[in-house]
Amino acid sequence: MHRVLLTGGPALLRGAYARVIEDSTLLTVQAQIPDLASALAQLPSLRPDILLIDAMAMASSPRTTTLPSLRRAATRTTLAIIGETPAEKAGSLLRVGVTGILGQQMEAAAFVVALDLISRGGTVISSPSTVTRISATPPSPTLDQLSAGNGRYSPWSRPSPTTARWHACWASALSRSSPT
Repeated sequence: MHRVLLTGGPALLRGAYARVIEDSTLLTVQAQIPDLASALAQLPSLRPDILLIDAMAMASSPRTTTLPSLRRAATRTTLAIIGETPAEKAGSLLRVGVTGILGQQMEAAAFVVALDLISRGGTVISSPSTVTRISATPPSPTLDQLSAGNGRYSPWSRPSPTTARWHACWASALSRSSPT
């Protein structure tokens, strides 16, 4: 089971990501640390398999300090960023060792599969068109189904219980935040 350290972004989003991760059989949440700098400082002691960073945490840090920090972090763990990441920043993130650039619009099952693949050395980049591309030979039937989703059949066409909970969590959050 891969240990995930969540950092950055609103607590509500981290909580939603944590719930999907905990509902999977492949991943577990090791900790949630709101501040990116604090999470980076705790990497040596926590030793997570994946550091999942909300893209909003990157926006609040100066680029000149963030990229070197991420380069150092990549020597200790696998790095993934989730959220809106401008295409022009993707190259510099990949060069410093980030192996996952995930869109916020991912379905729960694809999110779990992407994190599992990243933790095993793969690279996953979600395009702005909400299509997730996985650049590895699928080592499991789940990944075979994911890569074979050519429009005729998609393993995500019927919501799984995890996907249904993910949607329910988002719907609940949106209903609480909507003005009445």
